[in-house]
Amino acid sequence: MAHTLRNCTGRIFAAIDVPSQAFETKDLRCTSPELIALLKPSKNGLYPLLPPLLYPPGNTTDVFQNPVLPLILCVALFGKTSLSSMPAANSLGRKWAVTQVTTGGICLSAIMAQFLASPDSELSPVGAQTKINYEQDFHSYYELIELMKNTRKGCRLRTFFQRVVFGEAPSGLDASGDDEDSEQDGASEFARVKAAMLEADDDDDNDEDPDDANCNDANNNNNNNNNNNNNNNNNNNNNNNNNNNNNNNNNNNNNNNNNNNNNNNNDIHTHSQHRINAANRHEPMDSFDPPSSPSPTPSPPLSYITAVSPLP
Repeated sequence: MAHTLRNCTGRIFAAIDVPSQAFETKDLRCTSPELIALLKPSKNGLYPLLPPLLYPPGNTTDVFQNPVLPLILCVALFGKTSLSSMPAANSLGRKWAVTQVTTGGICLSAIMAQFLASPDSELSPVGAQTKINYEQDFHSYYELIELMKNTRKGCRLRTFFQRVVFGEAPSGLDASGDDEDSEQDGASEFARVKAAMLEADDDDDNDEDPDDANCNDANNNNNNNNNNNNNNNNNNNNNNNNNNNNNNNNNNNNNNNNNNNNNNNNDIHTHSQHRINAANRHEPMDSFDPPSSPSPTPSPPLSYITAVSPLP
């Protein structure tokens, strides 16, 4: 496929007015101002993920809608004769009965367009001369196209490819897309992913100064320590108050117990004296019922015990 496309690259790129001579040799592809402008490598030789080649001429918003991309997919599916006549009967597209554009097909055309315009001689996962990571870029394009798949922009993209490659609008696809809110959401998502791919965000601006971070951490630690000290003081005060209250209660209980004991002793003495006097007078004696001891404090329920002192 790469060999077939290389043989008709001049005819494909004629759609955007690139002279066919620019593709004749590797050196010409490396020095052609038209191809350099389409790939737009940086001064240090790095190639962008979304070069101008993927956009229509003079357009920086409709990514993957450069006219050469559907022409590349057309040749890949139906052979180079499909550029000027009916597709060949033995072409892959006819054999596989391909009738609809797919996300993978769009990604393939984008990768092949960059390869054909580059000085790389062989299509490999990473370009030998350009160091373009074709394999990784393919997956990045796939993710981007899938993200805008259900937006108006995504519908227009598929309609654009479908009409060029198959000569008809895609079936089952509403070119009007979703409502206005969905379009805005999709456009926002598209812009976010595109910005992330291009690494347009300046990470240094968002990074916090290490000294400031250390100061903030120190202040937070001091505040936490102060809070802990305050909590400890409050706990100590509460414990002291509780202990004092408990001691007072215990003292009151002891006083009550002493009073009860005194009363009980008096009762015992009274009953004993009564029995002695009755015996001296030969009177029938009342049965002696010893005073009942104070009721023990009821034990707390099991739920309270397990809550206060969990069993091992």
